[in-house]
Amino acid sequence: MHASREMLKNPACVLFDGSIALKASNEMVVLVLLLPSIITMLTHPDSVDDNPLLTRLGYNDACVTFDTKPAVYLALVLYFAVCYFIFVHVVCAISRLEIENQGRLVSMPRGWRWFCNFSNAMYGVSAMAFSLVFMIPPTESVWLHSIFFVFLMIFRYSAFCAAFVEHMFKTSASDSNLEQGESNFQQNMIKYGSKRFMTLYGIATFAAPVCWFMCYAEYDRVCEGVPEGECSDYQFPVPPALTAFFDYTWFVCLPLSPIFLPPNFLKPEAMLLKYQPGLLFDNTAGLLALQRSVGVAGEEEEEADEEEV
Repeated sequence: MHASREMLKNPACVLFDGSIALKASNEMVVLVLLLPSIITMLTHPDSVDDNPLLTRLGYNDACVTFDTKPAVYLALVLYFAVCYFIFVHVVCAISRLEIENQGRLVSMPRGWRWFCNFSNAMYGVSAMAFSLVFMIPPTESVWLHSIFFVFLMIFRYSAFCAAFVEHMFKTSASDSNLEQGESNFQQNMIKYGSKRFMTLYGIATFAAPVCWFMCYAEYDRVCEGVPEGECSDYQFPVPPALTAFFDYTWFVCLPLSPIFLPPNFLKPEAMLLKYQPGLLFDNTAGLLALQRSVGVAGEEEEEADEEEV
């Protein structure tokens, strides 16, 4: 729970570590899965061996741990903390991009900027929509129970892609040696294997829902009108082992994803931006102050060198 404690102790740390809010949300996800599962095993131990998802998919999804009452009540309460940390990440990501764009610190085409803002905003919306998963149990509708989960999966991945897009433009080549040095420094901060991880994460994000919905559709076609759990003609259209592989691969990627997230912290120059009503930010004063500070530092270093000689 290190990230959660750090966020509560110093909320401003998200300005310097773009992944800490996601780490905190993942820590709370562990609690959402763990604590309700204990209640489920105490109150409804038979639900693990008999539930609509197991009937259709051939294995137990991780969400089975909170699909029963009263476990779902605790899961919903804990999920509010997950939502809070996700919103902190989303707000900081959008604000960081807008501040640096209007301060002319990052040159990003409008289309890519729209993609980043849209992806982050929809990640927040999908996090809110995910709360309906707790309200619609699979016994009522496996389709509605799963579709809001898929909504979150897709836009979470999209938000991660947006983070890499933002990092790409921040580390683009520049004519300035200072900016080039900063670019190389930030480029080296990307974790080794990030591309492989994002590929695996993307495959799991899209393959798992495809397998789920194929199974749901086949079950509805074959077992229409048959009471739940009594359909003997149903055959899994996708091997349960394959569906489970994609499903649990996604859950494994969940805590690993912040590790591979690029270091999109707020550029130091943005700290000098001056707020102007109606304009949001005026970078002129900030850049002049930065140039003066660099110039003064350079003069002081030259004077020190002359004194040593």
